[in-house]
Amino acid sequence: MKFEPLPQARRKVPHVLAVEVDQPGTKRYLRLTHCFTGACFCQWVTNAAGARDASRPLRFSWDEITQMESDGGVWGRLSLPYELAKPLDENTPDAADAGWRIIEPLVNLFKRESNLARNRYSHLATQRALELGIALKTVKRLLSRYYYFGQEHAGLRMLTPGRRPMELSERRALGTAGAADQPGDQDEDSGTVAHERQVATRERPGPRASVEAKFGKNTFIVSPEDIQDMVARLASMATKKRTFVIEAYSEYLKIDFKRRHPVLFKGVAEGKHPIPVSKWQYRRYVNEHLVLTKDVARNLRTRSAKATGEGSLDSAGPGDIYEIDATGGRIVLVTSGESPRVIATPTIYVILDRWSRFIVSIYVSLKAPSWDEARYAVLIAFTSREKRFSTLGVDITNKRWPVGRVCSVLRRDRGSELTSESMDKAVSGDMRIDPSTLPSVTPNGKAIIERFMRTLKGWMARNVKGSYAERPMDLHAKRAAKQAKQITVHSLAELYRALIDFVEKYNNTPHSHLKKLGVLKQAGIAPTPQAAYIWGSENITGARVSSYSDGDMQKLMLGVDQASTGGGELRYKSRRYVPANPAARAFLASRPAARRALQVRVDKTFPHELYVERRTEWPRFTMVSADKRALGYLSLDEYDALTPVANAETRDLEHEQLRAEVTAAPAARRPTIDVDRSVPSQRQLADDRQAETTALKATLTGKEHPQARSSPTETKPTAKSSIPEWKRREEEKRATALAKLQKSRRE
Repeated sequence: MKFEPLPQARRKVPHVLAVEVDQPGTKRYLRLTHCFTGACFCQWVTNAAGARDASRPLRFSWDEITQMESDGGVWGRLSLPYELAKPLDENTPDAADAGWRIIEPLVNLFKRESNLARNRYSHLATQRALELGIALKTVKRLLSRYYYFGQEHAGLRMLTPGRRPMELSERRALGTAGAADQPGDQDEDSGTVAHERQVATRERPGPRASVEAKFGKNTFIVSPEDIQDMVARLASMATKKRTFVIEAYSEYLKIDFKRRHPVLFKGVAEGKHPIPVSKWQYRRYVNEHLVLTKDVARNLRTRSAKATGEGSLDSAGPGDIYEIDATGGRIVLVTSGESPRVIATPTIYVILDRWSRFIVSIYVSLKAPSWDEARYAVLIAFTSREKRFSTLGVDITNKRWPVGRVCSVLRRDRGSELTSESMDKAVSGDMRIDPSTLPSVTPNGKAIIERFMRTLKGWMARNVKGSYAERPMDLHAKRAAKQAKQITVHSLAELYRALIDFVEKYNNTPHSHLKKLGVLKQAGIAPTPQAAYIWGSENITGARVSSYSDGDMQKLMLGVDQASTGGGELRYKSRRYVPANPAARAFLASRPAARRALQVRVDKTFPHELYVERRTEWPRFTMVSADKRALGYLSLDEYDALTPVANAETRDLEHEQLRAEVTAAPAARRPTIDVDRSVPSQRQLADDRQAETTALKATLTGKEHPQARSSPTETKPTAKSSIPEWKRREEEKRATALAKLQKSRRE
């Protein structure tokens, strides 16, 4: 922007007053935007890039203007930057038209002096933003730019990116133009080679990132090919599923940037170079170049333009207010195998600290929502992580996920499972926590956990197989849900491992709300939920650790179920339990020998132990080792849910076997064998058994049969001896009978 003195432009809108400052030869420019009888409104102007940070017109008295003129101020005019003043090609739409339609009513309103007051100026801009459904920042920036460039229509066009833009002709004249600016063919070089040639000719524009002090200078300059990769990655992801811009940014760096710039990516992986493309850069490039097709527009998710961005509710510090809620995870558990069967749809309970956003507890249930299930979320919040989740095969420690402190208020909605008398007794009576119930139709009363649930579902849709983010209301959402159920998880332990990995990552990721807290900045605490929760619990609220041991906490939160005793042991759901303390042994000794039912207290997430409630010491029973191994990494809920499915599969198998048996072809009749029915002597039976045994041994050992080794002089049996004994006796009886008959006839 070039200044041209013009004395006849004295005190005329929109000319500028060049004012000398303390340094010789240095001037500041004050642009006149409005003239009124008693005062005027002006803007301080520097270069073209300063329009991005320009403020609203400020009020100056005419006495102040007169003093500047007497101090050597010169009136003149500033030319528009080249990129704004250059003529447009024929039939090319002017990008400034859209901005002018937004601010035109406001420009007319600001011709009145009263509307330029600070509160009135912001109010009118806010009303216009709400009317059009756009961001307030957009309206204010367009107004400031309009006045900054002398109320020229062309001043609303897009500026060259960068805080210190140089004219293309000037860069070429100085020999510092980038590879993308040079005329001629550029197809010979690509990838890292083209990037290195570009870096060698000019430096990266814009302010330096703070991380460069640790990781070195960021020398990467975005090329048109990189912009194509950014846009293609976002469009590809948004075509397939629900996608946020920040998710596409991460995938672009992991896949596209690594493929195009492997050397630079290796430096980033080794900690020798900062992240080359910032989030702000990625958003700006995709907003400028992305073409919104029907599929992309349906799945692309961004922040609402009407959102205030505050996202904070009242809380004194960590442990002051916890929020509890339950949600269906939009995932199903199915059996593995060729014909999977649906086991159940899990319900996920979450407890979140409002001040620090720290996840205090997460619990997955396969039963319908109830206080018996919600109490386990409270139990997990205040007891050891290691002991509980080790039974499910989940690798987590109390150091990586600290045990929660007892809160002052537990904020809940009006769900029946969270407002029962049993919960009030256990939470407020025993643990001295105030269970605060929201009034009806006030979902924003626990907006933080509601927003977290959306984050959780989105993460599960990307990282947990079989999960889907959108409620199946339309064709595309129903199709996604159907496909997800075909590849879903097969066990609760598998789902727990994924969820706790998310909890650990979420608790150690910087949060935008925590970045605003001055107390964390002053103390040098990282703005992560876990670091803020631990530090704030010790230094702000002094939140108390539960005075109950894990065993006492279990007694308060244990569920109730039916078991039986008999034969010196306790049985619960067909599993055997043996006494683990003297009270249990005395209890079993007092029970009758016949099997009798009784009520027990059990933790379904840790079923290896159960208790019998008594006024004195509670009898404690432990599951026998064989039943522990048989249960494996299943919780009781999952075992109960699997039982009907397993029984159905067993019945199907039995039915198939029976069907095959009754429909098989009838077996052929066995041939009739002429059996010698005469009774042999004991001696003959012994000889026959001995001969049979000898022949069998010879066959098994491969030796020659004794009869084959008989002497050649052995006499052959006579014809008489070859007649069976029974037949010979039968002939003798018949001859005797005939003789008697003939004798009787003679007489």
